[in-house]
Amino acid sequence: MLYESISVSCIFIIKRIMYYNYIYLDPRKPGKYCYDNISLLYEPIYVGKGKSDRCLYHIKSKRVDNPIFKNKIKKILSDGYKLEDYIVKINFTEDENISYKYETNLIESIGSVFIDSINDGPLTNICLENIPPKLKGKTYKEIYGDRAEEQRKKRHNHQLSVGGYFKGHKHSDTSKRRISESITGIKNPMWGKNHKEDTKNKIGKANKGKLSGDKNPKSKKFIIHNTINNIYYLVTGKFNLFCEDMGISTSSLQKTLKTGKPISRGKTMGWIAYDNIHNLDDYHNIQIY
Repeated sequence: MLYESISVSCIFIIKRIMYYNYIYLDPRKPGKYCYDNISLLYEPIYVGKGKSDRCLYHIKSKRVDNPIFKNKIKKILSDGYKLEDYIVKINFTEDENISYKYETNLIESIGSVFIDSINDGPLTNICLENIPPKLKGKTYKEIYGDRAEEQRKKRHNHQLSVGGYFKGHKHSDTSKRRISESITGIKNPMWGKNHKEDTKNKIGKANKGKLSGDKNPKSKKFIIHNTINNIYYLVTGKFNLFCEDMGISTSSLQKTLKTGKPISRGKTMGWIAYDNIHNLDDYHNIQIY
């Protein structure tokens, strides 16, 4: 009877424990790694917080929240290790805030080269604090204050690094139909309304500029220089097609129009575009596109 009572009590306690912190270890790097009050037998590579089987999410999910950590997971799995056996769970608690705070302290103690505000370390974590703010109905300014623009750029750059917001996917026919239905007829926000004359003039002026090539880079003449091969191209009205054929980024090349400097890295490295063309004789090895 005593054994049964203990069993029931233990089950009750386990059900009440909801949150925990977890540490991913690299089985390829055994040793003794000590941080504050914990000692590990393998090098730590990631610290997180979760409940239930959250710690396995990074292995099972195809979503890429942290490309650095995801690439390390792929390499470890490709070496034949079962990564589930190298996850340490610690700090079980019912208080989620305690779990968040412990996660922050642990990341700070171990260190990460990807977080500027703490010492370098083996972790692949890219954020020190992961407490999600109550976002619904709030602007970046309301959430982050003076760091609003910094956070906006960070989110934008992260989305670009993982393939964009839509990540190369296309809408299905069903999705296209639903989108179409959501913006037609009475569901259209402009249903029964007319633009003011001032707004119409602004739209007309903007379209006039696009048609004449004043604001649309795809209809202007450009000299595009590949500084690596020292070849110049004269491109007229086919800016995006040129970039597609050459396998370079249209957006990156367009930025060089403002900076006046060639792209320094990536697939567009060494390319630069000019839109102020005075005399074609000034350019050598020029090709017409």
